[in-house]
Amino acid sequence: MQTVFSSSFSEGFYDYNGIGELTCPYGWTPSWVQGPGGGKLHRPEYDAKDRDINQPEVRTGRYAANFFTVYATHDGCLYRKFRVGAGKLVRAKIWCMGVSHGKDGRDGGHGMRVGIDPEGGVNHLGMGVVYGDYWSSYMDEYEERKWKLVEVETVSVADEITVFLHAKCDYAADINASHWDDFVLEVGEVAEDYEPKYVTVAGEKPIGDMTQAQLEELIRRIVKEETSG
Repeated sequence: MQTVFSSSFSEGFYDYNGIGELTCPYGWTPSWVQGPGGGKLHRPEYDAKDRDINQPEVRTGRYAANFFTVYATHDGCLYRKFRVGAGKLVRAKIWCMGVSHGKDGRDGGHGMRVGIDPEGGVNHLGMGVVYGDYWSSYMDEYEERKWKLVEVETVSVADEITVFLHAKCDYAADINASHWDDFVLEVGEVAEDYEPKYVTVAGEKPIGDMTQAQLEELIRRIVKEETSG
């Protein structure tokens, strides 16, 4: 596969809709689930981490992206569209780091992952979004402030795809924060024997013992076998 885009967010940041608490990397858009209040599903605050002012939450270069809540849960993302052409194998990779803790010693059940909508939608909980594995505080190997490479791959359906940097937490804590750096997008041709590695889909609904994504993949395989036979 060929790297078609990479970024350590050196392009800088902007205030989305002129809002100072929504400071996002150029080219990326914030999105979140708006909850009922009372510390549940609060709008995250987005900002930049800057090594030049001695902020340590940067992996390489000068900047890293970040969004977080304090004393509240959230379910949010940064997303960006890329034109890759339909029918391509696409892989997104990024390093992420979590900070999640409270005075009572419990973390916020915080997790981070990267996803791709192969049809170019902008809802990070859309049925067609394919996600990779979480880097989550529920995992035995998880460490706060430890950088972890997360990735996902799928086959593009439309000319444009959308990449999501997604984070959510289950419990309010003093801080629930995700940090992101060194993003890479790769594109290649789909091999005839390609087998999807990731079938987790946002908002997945079980159908019998199968998720929606698994059912759709089974149908694609059956059609492929029928047409090739």
